[in-house]
Amino acid sequence: MSTDTTLPPDDVALCHQIIRQLQQRIEQLERENAELKARLNQNSTNSSKPPSSDPPSVKRAPPKQPTGKKRGGQHGHEAHHRALVPPEKVSESFEIRPEVCRCCGAVLMGDDPDPWQHQVAELPPIEPTVVEYRLHRLICPNLARRPAANFLPAYRAVLSDHDSRPC
Repeated sequence: MSTDTTLPPDDVALCHQIIRQLQQRIEQLERENAELKARLNQNSTNSSKPPSSDPPSVKRAPPKQPTGKKRGGQHGHEAHHRALVPPEKVSESFEIRPEVCRCCGAVLMGDDPDPWQHQVAELPPIEPTVVEYRLHRLICPNLARRPAANFLPAYRAVLSDHDSRPC
């Protein structure tokens, strides 16, 4: 009995190829397993799922305690303003002056050298552009038929079989 345990070179190469394929398959299954575990652990707190899809075991976060601050920008915060459109791009401009004081009713006159500017951007109404094509059918002097004008090859099916046949 021989104790030689070496394999022929063809078998060694085949074994290495099988091992590489098995390693690739293991890596693929591990990635798939990690993805499925991540999907399994999703709920409305860590994904875009609605709260109604959560199982009963998901605990809701307690409601936040009020901070005592009012809503919106707080005193001293940095202001954010939209830049004014330059005067040459303004379509219409209106000068609005108060006639009387809101507090005492006194008549107001004069001019403000630095008026407050308020700009409103309005989008014009969108109207579709309608194009009409009139396809004339003229009588052929040879065949006494009325073939229609050739509009586009794609619209030949719309025209009746009789009208779309060439002379």
